[in-house]
Amino acid sequence: MSKPTGLSDILNKLSTYRWGAHHPDCSYHDHHIIRIMKHPFCLGCVSMYSGIVVGLFLLWILHSLDISWEVILLIGLGLAPLPYLQMHFQKKWFKTLARGGLGIGTALFIGAPLFFAPISTQGILTRIAIIGIYVVLSRHALARRQRTMNRPCDTCTEGVFPLCSWNKDKILSASNDPNLDSEGKEFLQMVAQSVCSPPQERLVVTLSANDFD
Repeated sequence: MSKPTGLSDILNKLSTYRWGAHHPDCSYHDHHIIRIMKHPFCLGCVSMYSGIVVGLFLLWILHSLDISWEVILLIGLGLAPLPYLQMHFQKKWFKTLARGGLGIGTALFIGAPLFFAPISTQGILTRIAIIGIYVVLSRHALARRQRTMNRPCDTCTEGVFPLCSWNKDKILSASNDPNLDSEGKEFLQMVAQSVCSPPQERLVVTLSANDFD
């Protein structure tokens, strides 16, 4: 059975996060969120990009101390295990440390040869090789993370994002959209009734978070 006309657009709107959050900012996703001036941001992104900034300063300091670019590159490579460890140790403080270390390691591993390797044929080949190694490591880490990712929605009793109590106000508003056809309206009104009910009576918990990937 195809989706009622307009329902997919409504679901796309319901699936949006607050700017910079990249996750629902509910209590179940607290280990994915950091709040800055009460606004939710993605903990992983904030930590990683902060780490890159710190790494660039550290790169300049190490270079000014006459430490060779090869040694700086190895220091960056030494931080590579942190993201892998974080996949198996899901603590907020360690995720902050691991993602920050990833940012620092990235800045050192790529920045050292990029800025300080000789300007020669060998130097250019070295730069290409290092970037290639980084891409391979990144793709491997992302693939492994996808298999081990912690999905709070899978065991949440509040529903499955975007059809959950965190989105209750948006769902109630969307269910009254005059442009929605009767089938779509009936579906959203059922969801609205479900997310407003006690947890044991909610219907949307039978869905899986994988349905919205």
